Amino acid sequence: MPHSSGGGSSGGGSGGRSGGSSTSKTYFAGAHRYRVFNQRSGAEFYIYSRSQPGKTGISSLILVGVFSVCFFLFALFAASVSAPKKLKPVYSDKAAVHDDAELFAKEDTLVDTLEEYRKLTGICPVVYTVYSSAWSGRYESLEDYTFDKYVNNFSDEQHFVIVYSVPDEEAVLYREGKLSKTGFVWHAVQGNETDPIITEAMFDKFGNLFQDQLMEGVEPSVALNEAFELALKDAESKLDPDMAKTQKIQDYALALSIVFVVCGGVFAYTIYNYRKQKSMVYEEVPLTDEDYALSSQVSHASGAAQTARTVTSIIFLVPFAAVGICLLYFRLRESVRGNDAGKILLVFGIMWSTLIVVCMISIIKKFVRAKNKTAPITREQYYAQHPRASTPAGAEVEDTEYADVNPFVPAPESQNMRMSSTNAVPVEPDYSEFDSEYFKNKDKD
Repeated sequence: MPHSSGGGSSGGGSGGRSGGSSTSKTYFAGAHRYRVFNQRSGAEFYIYSRSQPGKTGISSLILVGVFSVCFFLFALFAASVSAPKKLKPVYSDKAAVHDDAELFAKEDTLVDTLEEYRKLTGICPVVYTVYSSAWSGRYESLEDYTFDKYVNNFSDEQHFVIVYSVPDEEAVLYREGKLSKTGFVWHAVQGNETDPIITEAMFDKFGNLFQDQLMEGVEPSVALNEAFELALKDAESKLDPDMAKTQKIQDYALALSIVFVVCGGVFAYTIYNYRKQKSMVYEEVPLTDEDYALSSQVSHASGAAQTARTVTSIIFLVPFAAVGICLLYFRLRESVRGNDAGKILLVFGIMWSTLIVVCMISIIKKFVRAKNKTAPITREQYYAQHPRASTPAGAEVEDTEYADVNPFVPAPESQNMRMSSTNAVPVEPDYSEFDSEYFKNKDKD
């Protein structure tokens, strides 16, 4: 189906168509404490996280690789179809001017220019001049009338139809020489196959020149002739073999650059994370007294901050989601009308919208998990799982809700003195859990 290009009038103007599972080296509300052992370097350190940190696995590398290949093929396809070609006529036709309102003084010159444009591009331009009474009252707008002109007279998608309308009385005065400039309305409709040559950008230049000339009082056929001469120069540059070859090379270079920067960067970062995290072993350990003390001060504030961050992230993504939805809507509407030229944008819109939706779902899921988080492991639970990490035999430890310190964490000297009910008993912390063999064996299990 043909579609509107744009138009104008004597009234002026022409137109054309967060919240992830964060980690920290210091405690934050809702965090669990994890001991991390690097099997490659033998280093150990502690981190805080809402849940056990995940690892970048082979599946992530495969997913990023598949996405990169798809993006690469899509970019090559977009570049390959970008160069316009001369249309092969579906049936024999010639450019024509139907000056029913008798407004054109230089009709022959305009016809010659239109025919030259048809021979160069394969697009057949047809111009009509009509009285306002021909469509006013029967159609809601000149656009609808122009569309009917196209579908009732041409069965292909290779015509470029322009209708120029003036008020009946003013047309008579203009022909008699009593009026130097009339009010006017004009509109254009083009076939789908003309889109690679009559692009939106090109029609904007075409329409603006035609509109400006009319507003300055230039005779309509002369104004339209100048607009088509501009279109001729543009078509010559697009269809010139050397220019087309240069443009194709530029398109391929741009496509490959985008793929290299975006996909290459993501893939390199994924490999970096995979290699970095491959040798890491995580084990949840109890919180320290300092962590428990701090949790009572920041838990409420942190929960509010987490909610605020989630809401802010969703609000930030809403405009991007709206862009994807609008792009899908307009591309699908054109597809229903039979315009296949927007398939690339339709595919891009689907990919864009899917990515935004996945991001929003991921943010919401992580927020829900944070709200429904499990309590950090207690000392009693940890000791039950790891008996050799319990307090050394003979040491008297005060039975309180929170023990003094984590028994396998080197503590300051003041914290190495556990207080019993009668006297102070120095206790040497148990360092057995720092044995790297523990992590190696655990990883094998």
